[in-house]
Amino acid sequence: MGTESGNNVGKTTILRLIDYCLGSEGTDIYSDTEFRGNRNTELKSYLEVNNFIIELSIIDSSGNNEYILKRNFLSRRRKLYSINDKILIKSDFLEKLNHILFDNKNNKPSFRYLISKFIRNTPHKMSNTLRYLHTSTTDATYESVHLFLFGISLSPELITEKSWLESKLNSEKDVFKRITEDGNSESSLKQALSIIRNDIKRLTKEKEDFNISQSQEKDITELNELRYDIAKLSANLGYHETKLKLINENLEELKNSKNSYDVNAIRDIYDEAKLYIPELQKRFEDVLVFHNSMIDSKIQFLSKDIPVVTESIVINRRKLRTKMTREKELSLVLNKIFKISDYDELIMELNKKYELKGSKEERHSQVIELNKSIEEKSERLKDINAKLEELEPSLEENLQSFNLIFKSFSKALYDEEFYASYDKINGNYKFSINNIDANVGGGKKKGQIAAFDLAYIKFCDENHIVAPKFVLHDSTEDVSINQLMIINELANEIDGQYIVAVLRDKFSGDIEQINIIEDNKIIELSQDDKLFRF
Repeated sequence: MGTESGNNVGKTTILRLIDYCLGSEGTDIYSDTEFRGNRNTELKSYLEVNNFIIELSIIDSSGNNEYILKRNFLSRRRKLYSINDKILIKSDFLEKLNHILFDNKNNKPSFRYLISKFIRNTPHKMSNTLRYLHTSTTDATYESVHLFLFGISLSPELITEKSWLESKLNSEKDVFKRITEDGNSESSLKQALSIIRNDIKRLTKEKEDFNISQSQEKDITELNELRYDIAKLSANLGYHETKLKLINENLEELKNSKNSYDVNAIRDIYDEAKLYIPELQKRFEDVLVFHNSMIDSKIQFLSKDIPVVTESIVINRRKLRTKMTREKELSLVLNKIFKISDYDELIMELNKKYELKGSKEERHSQVIELNKSIEEKSERLKDINAKLEELEPSLEENLQSFNLIFKSFSKALYDEEFYASYDKINGNYKFSINNIDANVGGGKKKGQIAAFDLAYIKFCDENHIVAPKFVLHDSTEDVSINQLMIINELANEIDGQYIVAVLRDKFSGDIEQINIIEDNKIIELSQDDKLFRF
C-alpha cells in the first residue's frame, strides 16, 4: 500500500514472491508479464549478487506443523529449493508441497496447476474464475484440476491414462480426418482398389496379347536400357561441351587483358602509393611483371583442364554414336513385329497402375489401423469415464454444498446468485460459472472471483477437504469500495487469510474504512519506502 502513487512500489511483487516460494519460475518478479521483453536487469542482478533468500512460513490447520520454504535467485545448480532447511530438487520440492497443501500424495494434478487458483497475481488469473491457467491449457487438464478441487479424485494411473488417451485420440482423429478427405475414406479406397486391380488385370491381358517371345523381351529390355544410357550420355556430353566453351572464353579474356590494361592508370596508382609509403621497395616495372605473371598463371591453370574435358567429349560422343546405332537397329527389328511405341505406352500405363495400387493399399492400411486404434482408445476412455460417473453423486453433493456458500457470498456482493456447474461433453467434465444476468463487467468479475475463492475456503473447511486456507488477489483497483468492504466482511467469515494488494486511497472515505486498513495491513509500501529498498 502507499499514501502517494502506488505504482512501482512493489505491492504486486510481494504476491509474486509468495508465488516464487511456492514454486513459480519467478521471472515475473523482475520482468513485465504483459511485455516479456521489458526486464529489470538491474533488479535481477541485485537479487543474484546479494544472494537474497526469500522465506515463507506456512502452518497447517492444527497449528502444530510449520513449514519454512526458502528460495534464492541464483541459477542452475545453485538454485535453492528448501523445506525446513532440507534442500530438495525442484520436482521433489513441488511434490512435497502438493502433499502438504492438498494431501495429494500422487502429484496428479500437479501442484502448480492447483496452487495457481489460490495465487491470482496476473490480470489473466483475476479475469478468469475457473480457467485461470495458461491460455494453452487443455480441457483435459482443467477437468482433472476442477474434479480434484471439488473433492473427486481418480487414481493417478487413471488420470494419467485418461489425459494420454484424450491427447492421442485428438491427434489420431485429426490425422484420420486429413487422410480420409478427397475420396480417401475406407469405403472409397476399397472401391478404388477394386477398379485399379481390374485395370491391371486388363492391361496384363493386353500385354500378353502381344505374344512377346523371350528373345523379344530381352531386346525390349535392352532397348529401354539403351534409351536410358543415351539420355545420360547426352546430358554428360552437353555439360562438358559447355565447360569447354567457358574455358576458351575465359582464356580469350585473359589473353586480351595482358595487352589491354591502361599503363598510365597503373602508374598513377603506383605513384600515389609511393606518396604514402616512400620506402616502397618494388619498382613500377616489377608491378607490371607481377600483373602479367598472375595472368599467365591463370591461363596455365585453366589450360590444364582442356585436354581432360576434350577427351571426355570425344569419349562421350563415341559412346553416344554406338548406343544410338544399336538403339536404331533394335527399334527397326522390333517395329517389324509390332509397334514398339504401343507396347511402351502399355507398359508405362501398367507401371503407373501398379504404383497407384501400392499407394492406395498403403493409405487403405493406414486408415484401417487408425480406425481400429481410435475405436480401441475410445472404448478404454468409456471405461474410465464410467468409473468417473460412479463418482458423480459425490460430485453433485459437493457442488451443492459449495454453491450454497458461493451464492450466499455473491448475493451479499451484487444481489445476484452465482453458482458453479458442469456439462459433460463426450465424457469430459467442463465446469463453468453461471448467474441469471450473463453479462459480468470487469469490477464485478473480480468480485465474483473473490466470492468464489472465499467460498471455496469455507467449503473445504466444512467438508474436511485439505486445501490452502489463503488466497492472494491483485489488481482490485476497479472493484468499488462498497464491494471491497463487503469482501472484507466475507473474509471475516472464513477460517483463512484473504491477502490483497490494494491502494490506501481506496479506503480513505471514513473512519471505518481507515480502521480496516490499520487492523488488517501486513506490509505498507510507498514511494519513499519501496520493496527491497530498491
